[in-house]
Amino acid sequence: CDPYEEDLVEANLSSFPPIWEKATIVDGDKDAQATFSALKGKIPNISIKGGGASDISEALKTYPDSDPDCWWSFNQCTDAKYPGVPDDISFVPEPKTLGYGFDDGPNCAHNTFYDYLASQKQLATMYFVGSNVIDWPREARRAVSDGEYRRFHQYLTTLSNEEAFAELYYGVKAVQFITGVTPTCWRPPFGDTDDRIRFIAQSLDLVTILWQYDTFDWKGGQGDAQDDAEVNKNYADIVSLAENGAFDSVGAIVLMHELSTFTMSKAVEYYPDFKRVFDVRVLSFVSWSQV
Repeated sequence: CDPYEEDLVEANLSSFPPIWEKATIVDGDKDAQATFSALKGKIPNISIKGGGASDISEALKTYPDSDPDCWWSFNQCTDAKYPGVPDDISFVPEPKTLGYGFDDGPNCAHNTFYDYLASQKQLATMYFVGSNVIDWPREARRAVSDGEYRRFHQYLTTLSNEEAFAELYYGVKAVQFITGVTPTCWRPPFGDTDDRIRFIAQSLDLVTILWQYDTFDWKGGQGDAQDDAEVNKNYADIVSLAENGAFDSVGAIVLMHELSTFTMSKAVEYYPDFKRVFDVRVLSFVSWSQV
């Protein structure tokens, strides 16, 4: 892919935090400052995981077994414990239904993948990274014009309240500015969320979407045949579960990525199987009854 610039995007870069860096509220952004000021006194008093470190490995060792914060990274908790905080969506309630979506786009090489989805008349939820949206605005617009949808990548529970707010606020703003569409849902990077982050997301009118089944497709395509084989097995295992009735009473959300040509090619390769074993494939933030 060849990087490119759009005059409109370049002229407005100062309205956003520097891309691919930890976000903070931009100096002079009165709207963001006012929104956060109205919110910050209401945010649950939940400690930052890892004391502000960039990963959560040490925090996981000392976190209480009682899981007071409904920390997904600890035990995949999706039922919020803090009053007024909504539960995450991690499955589709309708039987034999697949919540279909992809993380970490837009990808500059996604045209073949999107052409395939269009040929199948298949919509998908695209969980975008805000920095990617600014880097690849044309690709972001195609996702919207084709009928796909939207998001924002680091462990958010390691961030301060303001940093977590800025990550989500400016992620939404980037998608709005580039595509004209307002995101209504988001997927926490690595699934890492707790009731503090859920509260901030809810305050920005974002529904939290997680998953139950993971293809680990991001591991493949890097020259390791064993990793590639593992990805194939993960896909095949999900198909096998469906064939054996695992989704006869309730559907599933599967984690897949728009990250690379490898991950997109695997989605195309296994789409016929998914189409065969799931009666319906819907956007991963809605159920079939809502459609």
